[in-house]
Amino acid sequence: MVVQADSFGFAIGSEPLFFSFKIDRSPDTAKSDSITPKETITTVPRSQRKIHTLDPSKLVKEDYVDFSRKSCGTVGIILQPSWLANSPIPPPPRNAQFRGNPWGSKRFPNGTHGFIYYHVPPYSSPLAGELRFRITSSCDPASFASGSDLLTERSMPWRYPLYKIVCRPYCSDFVALLLQDALISQRTLDLVTAAVKPLYSTSTSTHLALSENARHPGRLPSTPVLSAFGQEFDFRYGVGLNFCGIFASQDSIVSHHMRFISTFRVLTEGKYVRYCPFEGSLVCSFERSTLPEHVGKRVVVIRVKRFIDSDPVRLAPLPEQGDRRANLVEKLWPREGELLKTVGYHHRVQPWVGDVDKLWTGRTVGIAPWKALRVLFENEELYGSEESLREL
Repeated sequence: MVVQADSFGFAIGSEPLFFSFKIDRSPDTAKSDSITPKETITTVPRSQRKIHTLDPSKLVKEDYVDFSRKSCGTVGIILQPSWLANSPIPPPPRNAQFRGNPWGSKRFPNGTHGFIYYHVPPYSSPLAGELRFRITSSCDPASFASGSDLLTERSMPWRYPLYKIVCRPYCSDFVALLLQDALISQRTLDLVTAAVKPLYSTSTSTHLALSENARHPGRLPSTPVLSAFGQEFDFRYGVGLNFCGIFASQDSIVSHHMRFISTFRVLTEGKYVRYCPFEGSLVCSFERSTLPEHVGKRVVVIRVKRFIDSDPVRLAPLPEQGDRRANLVEKLWPREGELLKTVGYHHRVQPWVGDVDKLWTGRTVGIAPWKALRVLFENEELYGSEESLREL
């Protein structure tokens, strides 16, 4: 039975990248892999080897794969016979296709060799787990610790979140492997299953739910799963979406998007239009605000972590006969290590802030625009934080 992966990692580029998994459900796997004196020994390419686990502590050299310069890599997944005999997970109804978009070369970069593993970020909900690819120097599992995660062209980890695996019924064998390795619990599986039917919205800022089709909740590219302060995400300048992400709490998953950050209105051809002075992308993270005016409140700010070489920040073209307002552009220009800026009332440049408990008034009375970000505060109380660890 061949199970091909669907959207395995970030969507970069325009052509689909197929990443296939061959799942062996046969209880006689061990027997079928044995070699008799009459059989011909054939070397199996590392791009087509079978893996036995997604747990870094249980890796063996046979779990090593090499996708260097490949547009399609095939990996076999072997489930234990004892698990198969009592597995609560039914076989998939059809072969799964994990599609993603490749790098600019339409191939994995040179040196893409190592181990596929399951990862839950520190101080995060179990619902925020994901698959990653650890690049190592050799097939020795001991090299895992000194390796590094494969990055996309946008400087973000190549990953595939748990909620996408669970919401695709034809990935059931992959779910079985996670349960078999005790990397997820049945309770976690039940919570994620309930959360993606459908992946729901929480406010006007989350109406762009990623679940119009429950099987494809992540249609937008590079949709991160965030569960704690300090976790990095891809921020894009423009008058459209600046950020779209998934927030995982202890028992739910919600989508949230933000737009019109760092934009202002300019007069062109007798009317005002919204204008963003920049193009390009940044790597950012959400932080708890420590600004004096936010003492005693639950307010989130955005920290600029670094620039993205493949999509550098640059000045955007002006609308015809538009006024760039150079004073605003200079103040809005992002700087590594500083807070991301936006334009407030009376064209005042200030840090972007989101008060998660604030309710809108007027026509949108009672709506909490940043409700989804409450997850970051709630998870900090449940799972701790790097800051609280330093205070011990």
